[in-house]
Amino acid sequence: PITDYIVGLPPSPNEDDPDLVLRERDSLFELVESRIGSSITLVVYSSVMDSLRLVELAPRFDWGGPGCMGCDIGFGPLHQIPNPNAE
Repeated sequence: PITDYIVGLPPSPNEDDPDLVLRERDSLFELVESRIGSSITLVVYSSVMDSLRLVELAPRFDWGGPGCMGCDIGFGPLHQIPNPNAE
C-alpha cells in the first residue's frame, strides 16, 4: 500500500558483518539487484498502523509484472513518511 515505507534493514545476527545502511536510493536498488534469486528482509513502517514490521522479499524478474520487487518505489520530497502530528 501507499502507506508503507522501507526504512532500513534489520541488524545482522552475525557481528562480523558490517551494518547495511541505505543512505541513498541507489543503495536500495543495488542491494535488491545483488539479491535477485534469493531473499532479503527489510524493515517497513506502516503510517496507518504506526508500527514497524519485517518484510521478506524474494526479488525476481519472472513474477509477472515490471521490475523485480513486485511494487513501486518512490523517493524524494513527495514520498516522505508523514508526520502523525500534522493535521
